[in-house]
Amino acid sequence: MIETPSVSFLVPCYNLAHYLAECVNSILSQSYKNIEIIILDDQSPDNTAEVSQTVVSTHPDRNIIHVRNSENLGNIRNYNRGIRMAAGKYVWILSADDRLRSRRIVEKYVRLMESDPEVGYIFCPGRLIENGQDRGIEQASVYRGRDQILNGQQLVKDIVDNNFSLLAPSVMIRKKCYEEITLFPEDMPFRGDSYVWSLIAMQHKVGYFAEAMIDYRVHDNSMTSTLMRENATMAMEEDIAVPWRVKAEAEKRNLMDVVNHCWNAATQIYICAVLGTRYRGFSYRLTLERLESSLLKYEPNLIIRSRIRARVLAAFGDYLFWQNRIREAREMYQVANASYRNITTWTKLTLLRYGKLGVALRAYIGRFSQLLRKLIRIQLDLIHLK
Repeated sequence: MIETPSVSFLVPCYNLAHYLAECVNSILSQSYKNIEIIILDDQSPDNTAEVSQTVVSTHPDRNIIHVRNSENLGNIRNYNRGIRMAAGKYVWILSADDRLRSRRIVEKYVRLMESDPEVGYIFCPGRLIENGQDRGIEQASVYRGRDQILNGQQLVKDIVDNNFSLLAPSVMIRKKCYEEITLFPEDMPFRGDSYVWSLIAMQHKVGYFAEAMIDYRVHDNSMTSTLMRENATMAMEEDIAVPWRVKAEAEKRNLMDVVNHCWNAATQIYICAVLGTRYRGFSYRLTLERLESSLLKYEPNLIIRSRIRARVLAAFGDYLFWQNRIREAREMYQVANASYRNITTWTKLTLLRYGKLGVALRAYIGRFSQLLRKLIRIQLDLIHLK
Protein backbone atom coordinates (compact mmCIF):
# COMPACT_ATOMS: atom_id res chain seq x y z
CA MET A 1 0.00 0.00 0.00
CA ILE A 2 1.35 3.43 -0.98
CA GLU A 3 1.49 5.79 2.01
CA THR A 4 0.15 9.32 1.97
CA PRO A 5 2.88 11.46 0.37
CA SER A 6 4.65 14.28 2.17
CA VAL A 7 5.78 15.98 -1.04
CA SER A 8 3.67 16.39 -4.17
CA PHE A 9 5.66 17.02 -7.32
CA LEU A 10 3.61 18.67 -10.04
CA VAL A 11 5.19 18.21 -13.47
CA PRO A 12 3.50 20.50 -16.02
CA CYS A 13 4.12 19.28 -19.55
CA TYR A 14 3.24 20.84 -22.88
CA ASN A 15 5.29 19.83 -25.91
CA LEU A 16 8.11 18.69 -23.63
CA ALA A 17 7.77 14.91 -23.86
CA HIS A 18 11.43 14.57 -24.90
CA TYR A 19 12.49 15.94 -21.49
CA LEU A 20 9.79 14.33 -19.35
CA ALA A 21 11.45 11.00 -18.47
CA GLU A 22 14.66 12.74 -17.39
CA CYS A 23 12.71 15.13 -15.16
CA VAL A 24 10.68 12.34 -13.52
CA ASN A 25 13.77 10.17 -13.02
CA SER A 26 15.50 13.03 -11.20
CA ILE A 27 12.59 12.94 -8.72
CA LEU A 28 12.49 9.14 -8.42
CA SER A 29 16.24 9.01 -7.68
CA GLN A 30 15.86 11.17 -4.58
CA SER A 31 17.03 9.81 -1.22
CA TYR A 32 13.67 10.95 0.19
CA LYS A 33 10.97 8.56 -1.05
CA ASN A 34 7.63 9.70 0.39
CA ILE A 35 6.72 11.51 -2.81
CA GLU A 36 3.87 11.60 -5.30
CA ILE A 37 4.35 12.75 -8.91
CA ILE A 38 1.46 14.23 -10.85
CA ILE A 39 2.23 14.72 -14.54
CA LEU A 40 -0.02 17.59 -15.68
CA ASP A 41 -0.47 17.01 -19.40
CA ASP A 42 -2.02 20.22 -20.71
CA GLN A 43 -3.46 18.70 -23.89
CA SER A 44 0.07 18.40 -25.24
CA PRO A 45 0.07 17.61 -28.99
CA ASP A 46 3.27 15.55 -28.77
CA ASN A 47 3.69 12.06 -27.24
CA THR A 48 3.52 13.24 -23.61
CA ALA A 49 0.73 10.74 -22.86
CA GLU A 50 2.77 7.84 -24.25
CA VAL A 51 5.92 8.79 -22.33
CA SER A 52 3.88 9.28 -19.15
CA GLN A 53 2.27 5.86 -19.39
CA THR A 54 5.68 4.28 -19.91
CA VAL A 55 7.02 6.01 -16.79
CA VAL A 56 3.99 4.92 -14.75
CA SER A 57 4.16 1.29 -15.90
CA THR A 58 7.93 1.11 -15.36
CA HIS A 59 7.56 2.18 -11.70
CA PRO A 60 4.38 0.47 -10.43
CA ASP A 61 5.59 0.72 -6.84
CA ARG A 62 5.87 4.52 -6.97
CA ASN A 63 3.08 7.06 -6.61
CA ILE A 64 2.96 8.46 -10.16
CA ILE A 65 -0.15 9.51 -12.05
CA HIS A 66 -0.68 11.05 -15.47
CA VAL A 67 -3.50 13.60 -15.76
CA ARG A 68 -4.44 14.84 -19.21
CA ASN A 69 -6.56 17.99 -19.17
CA SER A 70 -9.79 17.90 -21.19
CA GLU A 71 -8.77 21.27 -22.63
CA ASN A 72 -5.60 23.36 -22.77
CA LEU A 73 -5.61 25.37 -19.55
CA GLY A 74 -2.40 27.35 -20.00
CA ASN A 75 0.42 27.24 -17.48
CA ILE A 76 -1.21 29.09 -14.56
CA ARG A 77 -4.56 27.28 -14.55
CA ASN A 78 -2.66 24.02 -14.96
CA TYR A 79 -0.54 24.83 -11.89
CA ASN A 80 -3.60 25.70 -9.81
CA ARG A 81 -5.41 22.53 -10.83
CA GLY A 82 -2.37 20.49 -9.77
CA ILE A 83 -2.12 22.29 -6.42
CA ARG A 84 -5.75 21.46 -5.66
CA MET A 85 -5.10 17.80 -6.54
CA ALA A 86 -1.91 17.50 -4.48
CA ALA A 87 -2.14 15.20 -1.46
CA GLY A 88 1.21 16.22 0.00
CA LYS A 89 1.98 18.59 2.84
CA TYR A 90 4.46 20.29 0.53
CA VAL A 91 4.09 21.15 -3.15
CA TRP A 92 6.90 21.40 -5.70
CA ILE A 93 6.22 22.53 -9.27
CA LEU A 94 8.94 21.17 -11.54
CA SER A 95 8.42 21.79 -15.25
CA ALA A 96 9.11 18.79 -17.47
CA ASP A 97 12.13 20.52 -19.03
CA ASP A 98 13.87 21.09 -15.67
CA ARG A 99 15.36 18.54 -13.28
CA LEU A 100 16.67 18.03 -9.76
CA ARG A 101 20.45 17.92 -9.68
CA SER A 102 21.18 16.79 -6.13
CA ARG A 103 19.82 13.43 -4.94
CA ARG A 104 19.42 14.85 -1.43
CA ILE A 105 17.61 18.11 -2.20
CA VAL A 106 14.14 16.88 -1.17
CA GLU A 107 15.49 15.34 2.02
CA LYS A 108 17.21 18.63 2.94
CA TYR A 109 14.12 20.69 2.16
CA VAL A 110 11.75 18.46 4.15
CA ARG A 111 14.09 18.33 7.13
CA LEU A 112 14.21 22.13 7.26
CA MET A 113 10.45 22.51 6.83
CA GLU A 114 9.77 19.97 9.58
CA SER A 115 12.20 21.68 11.95
CA ASP A 116 10.65 25.16 11.52
CA PRO A 117 6.90 25.41 10.85
CA GLU A 118 7.21 29.16 10.24
CA VAL A 119 9.12 28.58 7.00
CA GLY A 120 6.66 28.99 4.13
CA TYR A 121 8.91 27.88 1.30
CA ILE A 122 12.50 27.03 0.40
CA PHE A 123 14.62 27.78 -2.66
CA CYS A 124 18.20 27.48 -3.91
CA PRO A 125 20.34 28.58 -6.88
CA GLY A 126 20.44 26.52 -10.05
CA ARG A 127 22.68 25.61 -12.93
CA LEU A 128 21.74 26.93 -16.35
CA ILE A 129 21.26 24.40 -19.14
CA GLU A 130 21.07 26.37 -22.37
CA ASN A 131 20.13 24.45 -25.51
CA GLY A 132 21.61 21.31 -23.99
CA GLN A 133 24.86 22.91 -22.77
CA ASP A 134 25.68 23.23 -19.07
CA ARG A 135 26.60 26.90 -18.61
CA GLY A 136 27.42 26.57 -14.93
CA ILE A 137 25.71 28.21 -11.97
CA GLU A 138 23.19 30.87 -12.92
CA GLN A 139 24.82 33.70 -10.97
CA ALA A 140 21.64 35.78 -10.91
CA SER A 141 20.01 32.97 -8.88
CA VAL A 142 22.63 33.16 -6.08
CA TYR A 143 20.91 35.03 -3.27
CA ARG A 144 23.38 34.54 -0.41
CA GLY A 145 26.74 32.87 0.12
CA ARG A 146 25.55 30.43 2.78
CA ASP A 147 22.45 28.56 3.96
CA GLN A 148 20.05 30.84 5.82
CA ILE A 149 16.58 31.24 7.23
CA LEU A 150 15.60 34.51 5.59
CA ASN A 151 13.52 37.40 6.82
CA GLY A 152 10.53 37.18 4.52
CA GLN A 153 9.93 40.91 4.23
CA GLN A 154 13.50 41.56 3.11
CA LEU A 155 13.11 38.86 0.49
CA VAL A 156 9.92 40.55 -0.78
CA LYS A 157 11.88 43.77 -1.31
CA ASP A 158 14.54 41.93 -3.30
CA ILE A 159 11.94 40.14 -5.41
CA VAL A 160 10.12 43.34 -6.39
CA ASP A 161 13.43 45.17 -6.86
CA ASN A 162 14.53 42.40 -9.28
CA ASN A 163 17.78 42.11 -7.34
CA PHE A 164 18.12 38.42 -8.21
CA SER A 165 16.41 35.59 -10.10
CA LEU A 166 14.42 33.21 -7.88
CA LEU A 167 14.20 30.05 -9.99
CA ALA A 168 10.75 28.45 -9.95
CA PRO A 169 11.98 24.82 -10.20
CA SER A 170 13.95 25.26 -6.98
CA VAL A 171 10.91 26.18 -4.86
CA MET A 172 9.01 23.90 -2.49
CA ILE A 173 6.00 25.50 -0.74
CA ARG A 174 3.74 24.39 2.10
CA LYS A 175 0.39 23.52 0.58
CA LYS A 176 -1.43 25.42 3.32
CA CYS A 177 0.31 28.61 2.12
CA TYR A 178 -1.36 28.16 -1.25
CA GLU A 179 -4.66 27.40 0.48
CA GLU A 180 -4.57 30.21 3.04
CA ILE A 181 -2.74 33.00 1.17
CA THR A 182 -2.97 32.69 -2.62
CA LEU A 183 -2.91 30.47 -5.65
CA PHE A 184 -1.32 31.72 -8.88
CA PRO A 185 -3.16 34.72 -10.39
CA GLU A 186 -4.58 33.56 -13.70
CA ASP A 187 -4.04 36.93 -15.40
CA MET A 188 -0.27 36.80 -14.79
CA PRO A 189 1.16 33.88 -16.80
CA PHE A 190 4.66 35.41 -16.88
CA ARG A 191 5.26 36.82 -13.39
CA GLY A 192 2.55 35.22 -11.26
CA ASP A 193 5.16 33.19 -9.39
CA SER A 194 6.89 36.36 -8.13
CA TYR A 195 3.55 37.59 -6.81
CA VAL A 196 2.90 34.29 -5.00
CA TRP A 197 6.39 34.19 -3.47
CA SER A 198 6.07 37.80 -2.31
CA LEU A 199 2.70 37.32 -0.61
CA ILE A 200 3.82 34.17 1.20
CA ALA A 201 7.09 35.82 2.29
CA MET A 202 5.13 38.72 3.84
CA GLN A 203 3.73 36.26 6.39
CA HIS A 204 6.42 33.58 6.67
CA LYS A 205 10.12 33.03 6.96
CA VAL A 206 11.83 31.56 3.91
CA GLY A 207 14.53 28.90 3.74
CA TYR A 208 17.54 29.20 1.45
CA PHE A 209 20.24 26.68 0.56
CA ALA A 210 23.34 28.11 -1.12
CA GLU A 211 24.17 24.96 -3.10
CA ALA A 212 22.89 24.90 -6.69
CA MET A 213 20.77 21.76 -6.52
CA ILE A 214 18.55 22.04 -9.62
CA ASP A 215 19.09 22.39 -13.36
CA TYR A 216 17.14 25.17 -15.05
CA ARG A 217 16.76 24.66 -18.75
CA VAL A 218 16.52 27.48 -21.30
CA HIS A 219 15.64 26.64 -24.89
CA ASP A 220 13.55 27.96 -27.76
CA ASN A 221 10.41 26.13 -26.64
CA SER A 222 10.65 26.96 -22.93
CA MET A 223 7.71 28.82 -21.42
CA THR A 224 9.76 31.95 -20.74
CA SER A 225 11.19 32.07 -24.25
CA THR A 226 7.77 31.47 -25.80
CA LEU A 227 6.04 34.16 -23.76
CA MET A 228 8.75 36.71 -24.48
CA ARG A 229 8.80 35.87 -28.17
CA GLU A 230 5.02 36.01 -28.57
CA ASN A 231 4.18 38.89 -26.28
CA ALA A 232 7.07 40.87 -24.84
CA THR A 233 4.67 43.75 -24.17
CA MET A 234 2.53 41.59 -21.88
CA ALA A 235 5.63 40.35 -20.07
CA MET A 236 6.82 43.89 -19.38
CA GLU A 237 3.36 44.95 -18.24
CA GLU A 238 3.33 42.04 -15.79
CA ASP A 239 6.72 43.17 -14.50
CA ILE A 240 5.10 46.54 -13.84
CA ALA A 241 2.06 44.89 -12.22
CA VAL A 242 4.06 42.84 -9.68
CA PRO A 243 5.31 45.69 -7.45
CA TRP A 244 1.94 47.45 -7.63
CA ARG A 245 0.00 44.33 -6.61
CA VAL A 246 2.48 43.45 -3.89
CA LYS A 247 2.28 47.06 -2.67
CA ALA A 248 -1.51 46.79 -2.35
CA GLU A 249 -1.16 43.66 -0.19
CA ALA A 250 1.62 45.23 1.89
CA GLU A 251 -0.61 48.24 2.59
CA LYS A 252 -3.30 45.92 3.98
CA ARG A 253 -0.70 44.57 6.40
CA ASN A 254 0.74 48.03 7.17
CA LEU A 255 4.19 46.99 5.94
CA MET A 256 5.23 50.48 4.90
CA ASP A 257 8.86 49.62 4.29
CA VAL A 258 7.70 47.07 1.70
CA VAL A 259 5.27 49.63 0.27
CA ASN A 260 8.12 52.12 -0.27
CA HIS A 261 10.22 49.46 -1.97
CA CYS A 262 7.34 48.64 -4.29
CA TRP A 263 7.04 52.31 -5.29
CA ASN A 264 10.76 52.43 -6.04
CA ALA A 265 10.66 49.13 -7.95
CA ALA A 266 7.75 50.29 -10.11
CA THR A 267 9.58 53.54 -10.80
CA GLN A 268 12.72 51.74 -11.98
CA ILE A 269 10.71 49.50 -14.29
CA TYR A 270 8.94 52.56 -15.73
CA ILE A 271 12.31 54.21 -16.34
CA CYS A 272 13.65 51.16 -18.21
CA ALA A 273 10.43 50.91 -20.23
CA VAL A 274 10.30 54.62 -21.15
CA LEU A 275 13.95 54.59 -22.20
CA GLY A 276 13.39 51.48 -24.31
CA THR A 277 16.11 49.53 -22.50
CA ARG A 278 16.58 46.01 -23.85
CA TYR A 279 14.73 43.69 -21.54
CA ARG A 280 15.36 39.92 -21.37
CA GLY A 281 16.79 40.16 -24.88
CA PHE A 282 13.83 42.10 -26.30
CA SER A 283 13.26 45.81 -26.89
CA TYR A 284 10.21 47.45 -25.36
CA ARG A 285 9.28 51.11 -25.08
CA LEU A 286 6.58 52.64 -22.91
CA THR A 287 5.19 55.92 -24.26
CA LEU A 288 4.60 58.79 -21.86
CA GLU A 289 0.86 58.47 -22.53
CA ARG A 290 0.90 54.81 -21.49
CA LEU A 291 3.01 55.71 -18.47
CA GLU A 292 0.27 58.10 -17.38
CA SER A 293 -2.40 55.47 -18.00
CA SER A 294 -0.48 52.91 -15.91
CA LEU A 295 -0.02 55.35 -13.03
CA LEU A 296 -3.74 56.13 -13.02
CA LYS A 297 -4.52 52.41 -13.03
CA TYR A 298 -2.36 51.50 -10.05
CA GLU A 299 -1.89 54.58 -7.86
CA PRO A 300 -4.88 56.60 -6.58
CA ASN A 301 -2.72 59.10 -4.68
CA LEU A 302 -2.05 62.21 -6.81
CA ILE A 303 1.11 63.17 -4.92
CA ILE A 304 2.64 59.70 -5.31
CA ARG A 305 1.77 59.67 -9.00
CA SER A 306 3.39 63.09 -9.43
CA ARG A 307 6.52 61.97 -7.60
CA ILE A 308 6.92 58.80 -9.70
CA ARG A 309 6.20 60.67 -12.94
CA ALA A 310 8.82 63.28 -12.04
CA ARG A 311 11.48 60.63 -11.35
CA VAL A 312 10.77 58.89 -14.66
CA LEU A 313 10.86 62.14 -16.64
CA ALA A 314 14.05 63.23 -14.89
CA ALA A 315 15.67 59.92 -15.85
CA PHE A 316 14.52 60.51 -19.42
CA GLY A 317 16.16 63.94 -19.16
CA ASP A 318 19.40 62.28 -18.03
CA TYR A 319 19.26 59.97 -21.05
CA LEU A 320 18.76 62.91 -23.40
CA PHE A 321 21.61 64.80 -21.75
CA TRP A 322 24.09 61.96 -22.22
CA GLN A 323 22.94 61.74 -25.84
CA ASN A 324 24.04 65.38 -26.12
CA ARG A 325 20.45 66.48 -26.79
CA ILE A 326 20.80 69.37 -24.39
CA ARG A 327 17.73 71.40 -25.37
CA GLU A 328 15.44 68.35 -25.12
CA ALA A 329 17.04 67.38 -21.80
CA ARG A 330 16.41 70.85 -20.41
CA GLU A 331 12.76 70.69 -21.50
CA MET A 332 12.32 67.25 -19.92
CA TYR A 333 13.86 68.43 -16.62
CA GLN A 334 11.50 71.37 -16.70
CA VAL A 335 8.44 69.13 -17.12
CA ALA A 336 9.70 66.81 -14.38
CA ASN A 337 10.29 69.72 -12.03
CA ALA A 338 6.80 71.04 -12.72
CA SER A 339 5.29 67.64 -11.91
CA TYR A 340 7.04 67.35 -8.54
CA ARG A 341 9.73 69.67 -7.23
CA ASN A 342 12.97 67.92 -6.45
CA ILE A 343 16.28 69.61 -5.58
CA THR A 344 18.32 67.26 -7.81
CA THR A 345 16.15 67.84 -10.88
CA TRP A 346 16.00 71.57 -10.18
CA THR A 347 19.82 71.69 -9.97
CA LYS A 348 20.23 69.87 -13.30
CA LEU A 349 17.71 72.22 -14.92
CA THR A 350 19.44 75.29 -13.52
CA LEU A 351 22.87 74.16 -14.73
CA LEU A 352 21.60 73.61 -18.28
CA ARG A 353 20.33 77.19 -18.34
CA TYR A 354 23.90 78.48 -17.98
CA GLY A 355 25.22 77.42 -21.37
CA LYS A 356 28.43 75.47 -21.96
CA LEU A 357 29.81 76.01 -18.46
CA GLY A 358 26.64 74.63 -16.90
CA VAL A 359 26.64 71.68 -19.29
CA ALA A 360 30.27 70.86 -18.42
CA LEU A 361 29.55 71.08 -14.69
CA ARG A 362 26.44 68.91 -15.07
CA ALA A 363 28.55 66.27 -16.89
CA TYR A 364 31.24 66.33 -14.18
CA ILE A 365 28.71 65.91 -11.37
CA GLY A 366 26.95 63.13 -13.28
CA ARG A 367 30.13 61.11 -13.80
CA PHE A 368 31.07 61.48 -10.13
CA SER A 369 27.61 60.30 -9.06
CA GLN A 370 27.81 57.28 -11.34
CA LEU A 371 31.17 56.29 -9.86
CA LEU A 372 29.83 56.70 -6.33
CA ARG A 373 26.75 54.54 -7.06
CA LYS A 374 28.97 51.84 -8.57
CA LEU A 375 31.15 51.72 -5.45
CA ILE A 376 28.09 51.51 -3.20
CA ARG A 377 26.65 48.68 -5.31
CA ILE A 378 29.92 46.73 -5.04
CA GLN A 379 29.88 47.10 -1.26
CA LEU A 380 26.26 45.91 -1.04
CA ASP A 381 27.03 42.89 -3.22
CA LEU A 382 29.93 41.96 -0.94
CA ILE A 383 27.67 42.23 2.12
CA HIS A 384 25.02 39.97 0.51
CA LEU A 385 27.58 37.30 -0.31
CA LYS A 386 28.74 37.01 3.29
